[in-house]
Amino acid sequence: MSNRVIAIIGAVIFVSGMFGGVVLERIDASLSNENEQNFSIEVDDSEGTNLYSLIEVDDGDNDEEEQITWVLHEFKFSSNGAGDAITWDFGDGTTASGSSISHQFTSSGTFLITATSISSDKVETASIEVIVNRDSFAEADNMECSCAPTGKDTVIDLVALTGKQSIQGFVQVEHDGSSES
Repeated sequence: MSNRVIAIIGAVIFVSGMFGGVVLERIDASLSNENEQNFSIEVDDSEGTNLYSLIEVDDGDNDEEEQITWVLHEFKFSSNGAGDAITWDFGDGTTASGSSISHQFTSSGTFLITATSISSDKVETASIEVIVNRDSFAEADNMECSCAPTGKDTVIDLVALTGKQSIQGFVQVEHDGSSES
């Protein structure tokens, strides 16, 4: 007997004086176990890292320009045993549909991804958790030019957001040897 089906077999003996004797009936009933499901989801990596870099470009015109670059980790999600339609909720305000989906998270954190499989006879859901980290890099020049240093402060934007984060790094200072700087 399958572990998915619970078979209930019972014999009912009905004694009734109205019918003048004993009536024997056999009743077979099958109930499916509603707790089991075939639908599941997978992700290629449960943890990924977004890269952020800020480079201050100074062409010698006293007008620094910031070049900011983001490289977002791409997670690849797939489903198994799905029905006719699959929808995905990535836990960051975005959704998608399809049996296999790629997604990039724009912020770091822990996200619970939920997929829903819909077929003609049932609706099933499955969830999986991913962690998105961030690695940041900044390079800045606080000297306008070697002949007229400003000694200004350089602000390095590390994109620190709310939540648990670790910011590590160092500041490297180079001096051209001029007494004016």
